[in-house]
Amino acid sequence: MKNIATLLLLASLTLVNIGSCVNNAQDESSFEEKPLPTKAECTDFINFFVKEKVCSTGDSIIVSDRDYVEFAFTSEDSSRLLSKVSALSDKDIIFIKKQLSVDQSFRLSKITFCPNAKIVSADSIIALKMKNSGSFWNLFHEKYGDGSLVQISKPVFSIDRSFALVRYSKMRGELSGSGGLAVYERVDDKWVFKLLLNKWVA
Repeated sequence: MKNIATLLLLASLTLVNIGSCVNNAQDESSFEEKPLPTKAECTDFINFFVKEKVCSTGDSIIVSDRDYVEFAFTSEDSSRLLSKVSALSDKDIIFIKKQLSVDQSFRLSKITFCPNAKIVSADSIIALKMKNSGSFWNLFHEKYGDGSLVQISKPVFSIDRSFALVRYSKMRGELSGSGGLAVYERVDDKWVFKLLLNKWVA
């Protein structure tokens, strides 16, 4: 009887382990199949961000249609983010990096709810910089008026879309600006500011 009981126990443990492996495989598969954020999701978040963070000052805003500086997300950024936002996991970090590894040709085509903002081509901004980097801000203000230049990266999201990260900068001159990597959390179907990583002020 003891031998039979032992065999039954071993069999049940084997079934549990097999079930666990199957579940883990399903979890991994479902993670791999998670679709990347759509252009509409990215555009909706940027429009929220522009209205919430950029346009609240009321001054004239020139928004580059794309961020022409690579969105670098380092291992240090990953560690700091995980230490400050317990709801995020290693899988979310992998998903974020996956979004950054794919085509970054996203361009902002429309800004809503911000009448003082105007979208301009990043290529035109780069062209001004190429003319004479030392007098860029003089050239910028001659062409676009006394406003601020805003660059916003393509946003990236956690797997369940409950967190969003976006890198931004807002500058009026060489020694007048600020920026960083903003983290937002979706609470009750609304984006709420969580924290700012890599903050800088000039």
